[in-house]
Amino acid sequence: MEEERGKKYGRLQKVESIAKIVGAVSIPIIGLIVSILLNFNAEKNRRVQLFAEIMSRRESADSDIRASMFNTLMQEYLGLSSDNQGKDNIADIGKKVVFLNLLISNFQEYFNAKPLFEDLYGRIKELNKEGLGENESKKLEVLGNDLIKMSKSTARKQEVMLSRIGVTKNVLLEKNKTKCVLLYNPAANGFKIEGENGELKVIDDYHDGKCININGDSTISDEKESLEISDEKESLEIDNDDKAYYAIQITIEEIKGYEVTTKMSLYQDYFKDKVKVLRLFVKDNIEFGVSYFDLPYMDNTLLFDGKRFALILHDIPYPNKDWVDLGLITFREEFMSLRDRPLFEDMLNKLHNSK
Repeated sequence: MEEERGKKYGRLQKVESIAKIVGAVSIPIIGLIVSILLNFNAEKNRRVQLFAEIMSRRESADSDIRASMFNTLMQEYLGLSSDNQGKDNIADIGKKVVFLNLLISNFQEYFNAKPLFEDLYGRIKELNKEGLGENESKKLEVLGNDLIKMSKSTARKQEVMLSRIGVTKNVLLEKNKTKCVLLYNPAANGFKIEGENGELKVIDDYHDGKCININGDSTISDEKESLEISDEKESLEIDNDDKAYYAIQITIEEIKGYEVTTKMSLYQDYFKDKVKVLRLFVKDNIEFGVSYFDLPYMDNTLLFDGKRFALILHDIPYPNKDWVDLGLITFREEFMSLRDRPLFEDMLNKLHNSK
């Protein structure tokens, strides 16, 4: 018995000795690991703070430079007429075109330049009515064309930028004719429509004529029909991916000079298993005026679900002016009409990935 107790006591002493040794060794190791982790996190936080501070200073300096440049350009632009007691001449008009080009190239995301374009274009037209010589009239015509080219080029660039976060459609439309245009991309989503004999057909981006019901036999034209179809919608289990898919019915009513007047009606399409099952009337007789001087960054409309919609006048391509080339754009609601800031976007992506 005593011998067994001695053996147990010896084993306990060994375990106690091992525990003391392990404790003596592990505590410094754990402390070292904790210290390394704390230093790593501290270094990571320091880098994030440094990055944010550098970005903040960069944006502050950039804003100061832009504010100074903007004030200088605007003072020079507005001062050209006051120097001549409000009277315009070809030399001053040419300088204003240059200053406006500088303004729109550097500050198109900060202010709506449409009033400046329209004012300057109107001054060119008025000055050309004063019976100038042939050479002077040609110079004014060139300046007017340069103004339109500048605005069209800027609008195209903005359209390309917005296409990254939205959908763009080009439509060639004859005066007093109607087209139904989808403000979404059915091909990208694999959307179809049920045709004759229950066959599924690919949805077209647009078609000539009014936006019609899915059976092709009636036009949803008033609020009463919308309410009736809305009741039908409630009885169906529609899987629409929590997104709004709009169709727009557009008609060119008037073409005058550098601008056109359009009339539109808005519809909303609903899908179940990627097959369109309903089209609801939303709004009728929406009038839009669009000119060469409308720029989508600023000249856009907020739709009912938060998306933004913009019209662009690409061209009036034929001499008889019975046709209009339009661009239709829808883009996400979070677009804020400000300068594209890829570095901030990269920073947000890094913060998101770090989580």
